[in-house]
Amino acid sequence: MERYLACPADEFWSYRRYVAEQSPFSTQQGIKGAEFDKVLVIADDEEGTHQQFSYDKYFGVKPLSDRDHANLAEGKETQVERTRRLFYVCCTRAMTDLAVILFSQDVRASEAAVTAMGIFPADQVFTEVALG
Repeated sequence: MERYLACPADEFWSYRRYVAEQSPFSTQQGIKGAEFDKVLVIADDEEGTHQQFSYDKYFGVKPLSDRDHANLAEGKETQVERTRRLFYVCCTRAMTDLAVILFSQDVRASEAAVTAMGIFPADQVFTEVALG
């Protein structure tokens, strides 16, 4: 409650616009079928609220769990497959510009894994060092 009461009033107006679907921003679950000139995808397992997705597993930074292996053996869906589909939807919403920010505990492994996947040109994969 303290954090709520400490919010500046202008943040409430932004929140109201978002809830009323008047914001230029959208969540990953709410964009299927929509298109935007510029898209920023934020992939963050730590702050995510859905355990059924894992960007670290999708990008190969984190190994599959025993449950993932069991699901694969049984022909069931895994976190990787769900994340791949969600990531595809997010990225294909961009009509002109796409930026993806991947938050990860292991930056070097993430950079190497994303580059190795080849889904983005290697010269377009940056870490915070290049952006600083």
